[in-house]
Amino acid sequence: LCTVEDDTALRLGLCMLKSLHRDQAELIVAERAREPFRSLDDFLLRVPLSKKDRRTLAKVGALNALLPSGHRRTALWEVEKFMEMGDLFSHSRTPGSELRTPSPLAAMSPAERLSADYDGLGLTTGPHPMAYIRDTLTDIWPAITLPQGRHGQTVTTAGLVICRQRPGTAKGHLFISLEDETGISNAFVPSETFEKFRLVITTEQFLRLTGRIQRANNVVTLYTTKVEPLPYDTTIATRSHDFH
Repeated sequence: LCTVEDDTALRLGLCMLKSLHRDQAELIVAERAREPFRSLDDFLLRVPLSKKDRRTLAKVGALNALLPSGHRRTALWEVEKFMEMGDLFSHSRTPGSELRTPSPLAAMSPAERLSADYDGLGLTTGPHPMAYIRDTLTDIWPAITLPQGRHGQTVTTAGLVICRQRPGTAKGHLFISLEDETGISNAFVPSETFEKFRLVITTEQFLRLTGRIQRANNVVTLYTTKVEPLPYDTTIATRSHDFH
């Protein structure tokens, strides 16, 4: 499970991995408690995992600490070389005994690590996706700055869509929540605007919203008049929480 390490750190548990079965996660934890893993080979020999699970652990960086000076691609290289028990050459596979050839693969770029994190975990422990393109968004208000705007002021904000709500009692109106590296912004999309931009709203991961700031009961909402896709070069496996 996830654990709170201290006031500034949260350790993600193996339960966060999309493909890892609970029984496999519990086996990893039990083996680690019995004796710390000495190396990647020691881990792979003591914990029988499917090739898919080995790749996922390597891809999200969970195996980096078991390599002398490795990175995610080194881990991916090593788990692909691993020979399971019963393999023709498995008799020579004892922890630390094999001759290693250095990985010819370069370390992942920040964008590639971001994509790998979302693919394996559904989130990232690195910078938020919006942080990578913030310098190019000169006319965009970050979420944290929206409360500083005046009531009725026209502004543009943008972010990763984390929630779309269109309750049956809302007369066709839509509520959108966007996330960036500074926080969450909430937008109200009237029904006529939703119908005008329906395809963009329902299919794009990142949105750029323009509208008027509304203040009511200490809550700041963007009354949206225009919706545009926000181009993002890196594909990330995110899913928003959408419901009616």
